[in-house]
Amino acid sequence: MQRLNWRAIPIALAAVVFATAAYSSEDAVRIDVVVPDEAHHAWAIAGQFREFAAAVEINITVRIATREGSALAADFMLLPLRSLASQVPELQVLELPFFYAGLDGVHRALDGPLSAELQRVARARGWEILAILDEGMQVMSGPRRYDRARNFLGMEFILTRPDPMAEQLLSVLNANLRHIEPQDSEEVMRECAIASRATSLPQMQRERLFLVHQNLALTYHRYEGWAIVAPAKRWAKLDTRDRSKLRHVFEKLTLWQREQAAKRTDAILASFRKDGLLLHQVDDEERAAFQRALPVPTGLLPEALDGAMRAHLVRLVSAGATAGAAAPGDKVPDPAPYSH
Repeated sequence: MQRLNWRAIPIALAAVVFATAAYSSEDAVRIDVVVPDEAHHAWAIAGQFREFAAAVEINITVRIATREGSALAADFMLLPLRSLASQVPELQVLELPFFYAGLDGVHRALDGPLSAELQRVARARGWEILAILDEGMQVMSGPRRYDRARNFLGMEFILTRPDPMAEQLLSVLNANLRHIEPQDSEEVMRECAIASRATSLPQMQRERLFLVHQNLALTYHRYEGWAIVAPAKRWAKLDTRDRSKLRHVFEKLTLWQREQAAKRTDAILASFRKDGLLLHQVDDEERAAFQRALPVPTGLLPEALDGAMRAHLVRLVSAGATAGAAAPGDKVPDPAPYSH
């Protein structure tokens, strides 16, 4: 069997491409799913999208697309947020470490004014954000328990993709990091036999880290998500009624997927317990210690964003932040809506 191109996963882990009737000779919406075998939940998202769309008389057919070498005419895509953030750096505000108490906090932020602002800045860069879906919150596993900030000193963490936010976090915690370009999950597992890992629970399950790690710290320190996007010009050309129908579908899909992500998290934790992993909760005192070690939230955001925009984004996401998440000295003013 051909080996999976593991290095391509961060960019196209689940690229679900929807070609709308406006650009197709067929009287239907076509979904091209480009996904490795591990990401089964992408298929569930595609299936549920089809069911919700049928209820508003939008038909969808699904076909398997080859993973490499395909030139797909993408009218809608489901992409990892980290991939879209390379073009829309404002999205990195959703990755702030130890800023949210959990998924509920992220949802509070996204259900407020933050979504409209992220849509606005993405549109200015040619993308229409139609939904943000949950992969989950990041946790940490390894030979040592990482529910304590002091336990990171000198420990090595593996990164399988460029990740500036993780690099900043590990640096202030006095941990070491090493970048690798693995070809498959077996290679990640071999590397993690002596190193540690920070990623989402579903990814840890796919990488089978329960076979090599003894401790799992439920830090829930960073959000991992997906974005359903469309090229802004193509979206604008759609009939107004079709856009309204599709927005309704995406709203239902978001609520459904949040419930599914929560159930998947519970199932994965139960499986890890059964596999013998030691699960460690982070108490309020230790969470505060992590937060004190970090720079102020605005200082963690990309330098490509000016100071006013960074302050504006932090103010918007604070609707979902934990109490005391903003470090002393990072009192963010309540500015007028940002404009270029």
